[in-house]
Amino acid sequence: MSLVAFRKDLNIATGTMTKLRRNEEVAISILLRICEYLDCNIGDICDAVTDKQSF
Repeated sequence: MSLVAFRKDLNIATGTMTKLRRNEEVAISILLRICEYLDCNIGDICDAVTDKQSF
């Protein structure tokens, strides 16, 4: 599956796809939409990480 087809199937903005590719923050609603599309759990597509510089 191409990224373009994936983006179009999920109705994800190009800016959001850029954020996903750069491992930047995206809305949880987007991640849940991806999970539903892939029939998986959120833990299968992402990890929780902390920004140690902000503490």
